[in-house]
Amino acid sequence: MRLWNQAVRQLLRSPGFLAVAALALALGIGSTTTIFSIVRAVFLRGLPYADPGSLVQLRSSLPEQGIVGAGFSFPRFEAVRDRQTVFTALSYAAFTAFTLTASGGEPEQVQGMQAAHDYLPLLGLAPEVGRGFVADEDRPGGADVVVLSRGLWQRRFGARSDIIGQPINLDGRPHTVIGVMPQAASRFPMNQVALWTPRPQEVSYLVRQQIDGGGFFFNVLARLKPGATLAAATAQMATIAQAYSLSHPTNADVKASADVNSLLDALVGDQRATYLLLFAAVACLLLIAGANVANLSLARYAARRKQIAIRYALGAGRRHVMTEMVAENIVLALVGGAAGVGFAQLSLGLVKQWVGDRIPRVEEVSLDPAVLLFSLGVSLLTGLLLGLLPAWQMAKPDLTDALKESSRDTSSGRRQSRTRSALLIAEVAVSFVLLAAAGLLVASFMRIQNVDPRFRSDGILIAGVQPPSGRYPDRSEALAQFYARLLERARNLPGRIRGRDRRYSAFDRGGPVSFRRRR
Repeated sequence: MRLWNQAVRQLLRSPGFLAVAALALALGIGSTTTIFSIVRAVFLRGLPYADPGSLVQLRSSLPEQGIVGAGFSFPRFEAVRDRQTVFTALSYAAFTAFTLTASGGEPEQVQGMQAAHDYLPLLGLAPEVGRGFVADEDRPGGADVVVLSRGLWQRRFGARSDIIGQPINLDGRPHTVIGVMPQAASRFPMNQVALWTPRPQEVSYLVRQQIDGGGFFFNVLARLKPGATLAAATAQMATIAQAYSLSHPTNADVKASADVNSLLDALVGDQRATYLLLFAAVACLLLIAGANVANLSLARYAARRKQIAIRYALGAGRRHVMTEMVAENIVLALVGGAAGVGFAQLSLGLVKQWVGDRIPRVEEVSLDPAVLLFSLGVSLLTGLLLGLLPAWQMAKPDLTDALKESSRDTSSGRRQSRTRSALLIAEVAVSFVLLAAAGLLVASFMRIQNVDPRFRSDGILIAGVQPPSGRYPDRSEALAQFYARLLERARNLPGRIRGRDRRYSAFDRGGPVSFRRRR
């Protein structure tokens, strides 16, 4: 304890040095902590499901047609389900939207998911109130039932337990509420899902020809058997795909590959390199800050060299003096780390506000205990390295030279000057590398932004439209009139947008309608 008290007193004797050095370290440690908290939330933290490491997603790719990582078709799902031997469970679902109408409230469009009866159990999710789907409800003609998310249950129905068994209208059809899911079901990747219904093969924006014809519409998940590997699953999917191409030669996905990826990699894996590069960039910032503080520390210890020499001459142990130097820098780094945590907290708030919609799992980004432990570890390591440098410089002082008044001209002083020069050169080199990397990132970003899409995209708005199928059946006159009225009303919005004519067919249900802003 006496050692640390002495370190604190020494730092307080140089308040200017303490403020400047702590600020530099706070920026470096805070930036590193900020990016680590994002990397941890996106890539290192497991998904909120049972045994997330065994969960995989099955996807389709047809690179020659520009289709990579698309959904799975229903016929191929059936082929895999009937022939696979590497999964303990396999299920499918489709994202959709519903117009919700409940007594005492205005109609509201909500995001939903039509999921097979074994989809949520595959993830290890079960309702916290009521029950989930059963197999009979998943068959054609099954009962219309719905499971609510916890958020929708609280917001729209006041968390009433008597909602179980009550009907609500979805797309004009009554559905009986049978359960409420826990909060874990509303975390990434289903954070936008407000409710679940069964029978994904009856999703309203698809017609039978699309489903049977091999369209890439369904989200297929599976759980690997104990001991099974992704490589083994991929090999088996390739074998099944060959047989599928012979049995369904006219389907749209007959030439597509059947890819197997861990669920986390399928959701965020293509962004891993970007975030790691960003983490490396802020690590360089920490190196620059460390080099700055090291130069300041050497200058400070050079001014104290005569004092330290006197202590050696009076019999002070070299180990004791070196330990004090290391302790001072560790205290300094801890002060900078504490300020860096505050900087990171502020930075994360700004990140969530400005670019939160571009970061997956952004709601899970926080300064949790693991992130704080990382920040503490970085602070201690930084302090240790900063302390070892002056301790090494002062390990073997020339007492005669150090006690001279002209100590700045001594060989020892020249040696410290060479060390500071080397640190300055290293700092400039790291700064140059960081500047070049930042320039390359900006240039790449600008090139991506300026890629010619071969069509005029300026001023065009795209909106997904999904009319209720109960009120607007596929291939009906009512559906055609709905789009005609939509486009006409869009054209008549003065000074805002004008609708563009488009040809509608049943295969466009739920597809985009484009508008162009008036200039």
